Amino acid sequence: MNEHELLEEAYDLLYNAFAIIANVSGGDWERQSYEWQVAADRFRTGWHNLLDKRNAPEDITALSEIVYKAIAYAQGEGALTLDEITPLARAAAKALYESGVRPNVGS
Repeated sequence: MNEHELLEEAYDLLYNAFAIIANVSGGDWERQSYEWQVAADRFRTGWHNLLDKRNAPEDITALSEIVYKAIAYAQGEGALTLDEITPLARAAAKALYESGVRPNVGS
C-alpha cells in the first residue's frame, strides 16, 4: 500500500468515526455526558478542519479562519454556536476567494 492509499484509508476511517459520533443518541448529544460532548465537539471541529484543508485551496482555509474569528468577535461570546458560525465562515471565505481576495497571512 502506497502513502496515498494509506491516507485515503485513514480518511475513510475518520469519516466513518464521525458518522458514528454525529449520530449517537439520534444526533441529540445533550443526552450524553458533558465530557463526552466536549470530546465529540473537539473531534467534530478537527474533522471540519480536515475537510476544509482537503477540499479547499489553502487560501480558502486561511480566509475561512479569518472570517470565523471576525464572526465570533462581532457576535460576542455565545451568540452563535460553532455549527452556526462554521458554514457562514466557509461561505464567506469561498465568496472572497472567488472574487480574488487572498489572505495576508503572517501580518
